[in-house]
Amino acid sequence: MPIANRALLLGPAWMLASIFANTTELVLIHWLGPGWPAPVQLFWRQASALLLLSPLIIRAGSGAFRTKTWKIVLFRSVCAMLGLGTWIYASTHLPLATATTLSFTRPLWIVILARLLLGEQVSLIKWGAVGLGFCGVLVMVQPGASGGAALAQGAAIASSLLFAMSFVSIKSMAADNNPLVIMVWSCLLGVLFSAPPAALMWRVPSPGDALVLGGLGLASLAAFACMLKAMSFSGAAALMPMDYLRLPLITVVGIVLFNEHPGVAALGGAGLIVLSALATAIGDRKARQATA
Repeated sequence: MPIANRALLLGPAWMLASIFANTTELVLIHWLGPGWPAPVQLFWRQASALLLLSPLIIRAGSGAFRTKTWKIVLFRSVCAMLGLGTWIYASTHLPLATATTLSFTRPLWIVILARLLLGEQVSLIKWGAVGLGFCGVLVMVQPGASGGAALAQGAAIASSLLFAMSFVSIKSMAADNNPLVIMVWSCLLGVLFSAPPAALMWRVPSPGDALVLGGLGLASLAAFACMLKAMSFSGAAALMPMDYLRLPLITVVGIVLFNEHPGVAALGGAGLIVLSALATAIGDRKARQATA
């Protein structure tokens, strides 16, 4: 097989591996359930990931921590940590398909933040996509819901906003920091910031739960590493539409493992959100073609 054709296949293959790792992490979080508070899960996730990174940290030495963009690294790590905490909370209290669908609002927040913080021009197509996406959110969450469901839905939307802020900050720091530095500081600060609330809610895991909690770190690192590998073979614009495979995959997993059957409102809202995200991607592609 020609090298060029092989590269075209390897990019999507690594992206699929990243999607499966991400889905595995979400299933583990959902499996643990509300009995494991979000700060405790976050602490175990980041601590186990940091432990798994230790061979690379030892090899890199001080280079694993060296950065010239301290403020951005700190801001990105705080956003990522808060995003993870709210995402874990949402994933333990919502059906898997609902939590996953609401995570697809991230591109909509990125459009808004890129305009407000980076001064990027936003086309009418993108603004229309943003409006359509938030209509999908309204259909899915059904305003007026009360109690735990409303709080979990709010947490899912907040996590998407926080992850979008983290993504926008990465765009400004990627040129000055290698991926290991970003991962190390994210894990280290995640451990430090989650330790106090985790200590207040601490519970000793059984051997089985300890394996699941450790698996969170492994799955998260695998998802990130596979994503980086995929992008070394294919561009982000070509790979990102594949991310929407997470929704049918996690829906099937939710039905099979947890007997979670999405309702009409969930399916309708999901359709609008995914359609809006795809419209955003199309707007990005047209913008790149216009400037090429």
